[in-house]
Amino acid sequence: MHFCHSPREPRRQNASQDVESLSVRSPKGVPMDDSQEVNVALRDFSQEEIERLRRLWDDGKASGDAGDLDFVELRKEARERLRVAKEAVD
Repeated sequence: MHFCHSPREPRRQNASQDVESLSVRSPKGVPMDDSQEVNVALRDFSQEEIERLRRLWDDGKASGDAGDLDFVELRKEARERLRVAKEAVD
C-alpha cells in the first residue's frame, strides 16, 4: 500500500489534512471502500498519531451539532479547494 504523503513531508496541522493523509491505494490497485482505507492507514500510524486523531474526533463531537449539511455543496467546495491547491503546486 502507498500513502499519498511522503514521510519526509512536514507534520500536518489540521484535521482536513489528516483525513487527506489517510487516502490509501492497495499495492495491486484494488479499490477499497472508506472503512478499509481507514483500517489499513491506521495500522501504519504511531500510537501518538492515533491518540491525536482521537482527540481531534472527540473535540469535534464535543463542539456540538453542525446543523444541516449540504453534501453536494460541501463536495463542490472541497473540489474547488483541491483544484486551487493543485494549481499552486504546478
